[in-house]
Amino acid sequence: MHRPSLRARHLLAGLVLPILALAPMPGRAAGGSLSGTVKVLKKGGGGVHRDAADAVVWLSGPKSSAPASPVLVNQVKKQFHPRVLPVVKGQVVHFTNQDRLEHNVFSRSGTGFDLGRYPKGEFRPVTFDKPGVFKVYCNIHKAMILDVVVLENDHFTVTNEDGVFALEGVPPGRYQLNVWHIYGGRHSREVEVSDAPLMLDPITITSTKVVREIAEHLDKQGKRYTNPKKRYKRR
Repeated sequence: MHRPSLRARHLLAGLVLPILALAPMPGRAAGGSLSGTVKVLKKGGGGVHRDAADAVVWLSGPKSSAPASPVLVNQVKKQFHPRVLPVVKGQVVHFTNQDRLEHNVFSRSGTGFDLGRYPKGEFRPVTFDKPGVFKVYCNIHKAMILDVVVLENDHFTVTNEDGVFALEGVPPGRYQLNVWHIYGGRHSREVEVSDAPLMLDPITITSTKVVREIAEHLDKQGKRYTNPKKRYKRR
């Protein structure tokens, strides 16, 4: 079991995670940049979501090794922070409990995992070694939902509330740009990156799910939650 002596380091790192997730990876060589905006339509195209946050934008093509440092996911006020997490294949994620109550992080995606119950100040590591989208939940609190998007390289970012994204330090060349949102909906297009900044035309994707479909998941035994504490809220 990991000792609570690591707690202070994890709490501090957790405060800067949202900034790091949107910044270029450290040590990346100078290169081209591209930016744009994503608009997310509701399921069926009937209106626009109130914000376009949590869309993952990445480039396909190159492959890179996973960073040695783990990524931190914090459990605060019965929520995962961040809500969506892109990582490089092979990267380790530390699930840290900052609540006074216990959590039981699990996933039924792929081969799945179950971290068991653990208290405040402790964390459990998981290595994501296969590309794809992994749904992660808490077996105690139904409203806790996390999407881990495992990618082949570190050319990725996440949109802000206005749907704005930017990628920097990209070697010049031709790539496939991909967009995926937590409510479903995908977009792909080819882009040509050069030393000059590239501003893309606005990207529109249509959701394939609504809040109810996301929230109605099963527990780690494949059964309905017996006592869900609160309803899922979109952040």
